[in-house]
Parts: sequence; structure tokens; C-alpha cells
Amino acid sequence: MTPKEIAVARAAMRMIDRADLHELGDLTVSEIARWLNVDRSYLSRCFNNYCYPNLGRYLQTEKMTAFYLLIRYYRVPTVKAALEILDIRSPSHFIKRFKTFYGSTSGEVCRKAREAWEEPDKRNN
Repeated sequence: MTPKEIAVARAAMRMIDRADLHELGDLTVSEIARWLNVDRSYLSRCFNNYCYPNLGRYLQTEKMTAFYLLIRYYRVPTVKAALEILDIRSPSHFIKRFKTFYGSTSGEVCRKAREAWEEPDKRNN
């Protein structure tokens, strides 16, 4: 790998890692390539040589993690609200991928999170 390829891969990773929740939902491999002013296939090749998961998988993992954190720890009350915060373009595809990623549906995760939030309240009463 050349130093330029390493720099491109690191820049893409930093762009994903530093994106706020609204920006993360809009990020795609093509969008990152446009921002870095490189060809999409070149960016993917650099990233694949630099990191284990491919760029699309890394981006998807970051979106899934952000979604899970919104539901579980930031107490976003509904799946729809979390998807809106992340500005996910294709909610149905995202929810399908979420199930394969976490092993349960986004609705189940949201329901369990709500139950966990309510449990301390029941103990205090």
C-alpha cells in the first residue's frame, strides 16, 4: 500500500467516525468518495487493503451501532424517531439489516429498552 492509499483509507474512516448522527445517515461510499475527491472504486480498494471489513460494511456497522445507542441509552422512544434522527434513506432495508446484525428486530430492541427504563421507576414507587 502506498502512503496515499493509506491516507485515503484513514480519511474515510475519520469521516465516518467523526460524523454526527444526522450526517451518518446520509453517508454512503459514493458520498465519501465525492468529499475526498477520489473515485469510488479506488476508495473502496484503499479501504479494503487498509481494514478488514469493506467500506460499505464499516459504514453499515457504524449506522447500526448509532441506532442501537439511540434506542438503548439515549432513550429515543420509537424506531421511527431513531431512523429520523439518523436520517436513514431506506428504513425497510435498514431494519432488515439490523435484524441480521443484532439477531433481533429493531422493535424488539426498542421494547426491551423501554422496559429497562421503566423498571427503575417501578422500584422507586
